Amino acid sequence: MQSLKILLGIITISLLGLMQVKGQTLDFKNSRKILLGGQEQSKQEIFKIMETHPEALQLYKEGKNLRTWGDVTFFGGLGIAVGGVLLNSLTNIGSKDKPIKGGYYGSNPTYKETNYTLSIVSLVVGGGLLAATIPLKISGKKKIRQSVEMYNNDVGKTVSEAENRIKPQFFLIADNKGTGIRILF
Repeated sequence: MQSLKILLGIITISLLGLMQVKGQTLDFKNSRKILLGGQEQSKQEIFKIMETHPEALQLYKEGKNLRTWGDVTFFGGLGIAVGGVLLNSLTNIGSKDKPIKGGYYGSNPTYKETNYTLSIVSLVVGGGLLAATIPLKISGKKKIRQSVEMYNNDVGKTVSEAENRIKPQFFLIADNKGTGIRILF
């Protein structure tokens, strides 16, 4: 009788463990950090996890794509703004020597008139790209969060359906051939 209780305990624990592994949910920390069971998952691991939920996977891919374009516009805008200002200050593009009127400064005095057009244009274009980064990053994060929520909702339904479907019932059977256990799922 003691061995029967041990056997029933082992079977019950293994069935509950099987149902728990299939029902793990993802934790959204930020768009780059998604946890499963407390461990951070890579992009490829998330793809594998979500492959059974194509809508959530598609939403995740769209979010990652938006975040990538956000990174491109951020670093591109920063590079254009800084590069244009540096190029304008290190070179004399469009600068002209202007004569100083009046004879006080010598025979043929001039001064440099600096052209800031390149700096202004690069700052405007770079600033525009930096501003475009904000909605891209925000909408990408929102889509990734929605995909994780969608996946978790589907996992929750799957687990509850499995719990409704898999309710093992244990029976102790004794007849003229001996005793045994009957398990119904």
